[in-house]
Amino acid sequence: KPTNDPDEGIQGLVQPMAGFKGYSISMLIDIISGVMSGAAFLNKVGRFYDDDNNSMNVGFYITAFSPEIICGEDYGVRIKEFAEMLKNSAPADGNTVYLPGEDRIKTKLSNI
Repeated sequence: KPTNDPDEGIQGLVQPMAGFKGYSISMLIDIISGVMSGAAFLNKVGRFYDDDNNSMNVGFYITAFSPEIICGEDYGVRIKEFAEMLKNSAPADGNTVYLPGEDRIKTKLSNI
């Protein structure tokens, strides 16, 4: 149920993006970060600011890997091709296609 009231919203769950795919990704993240870590999950996660000073009991999951070990020496060529294909795709709204963080980096550089 959509709401603009944060106190009402915290009683439910955050809706994931991207339909069933976003739903699946959010479930995976919550299972790995909450269920498997022993931390809180779903609506059991505590409030950030709580009157009774209880912990949020938030779990974290981090993955680290070396792309070169997985992909070999082709990784640099393949990731550059990947980024170029995204940058050269036609945006739906007619604006520029940005890679994650690129718009912020350009803004910071233009303010120097």
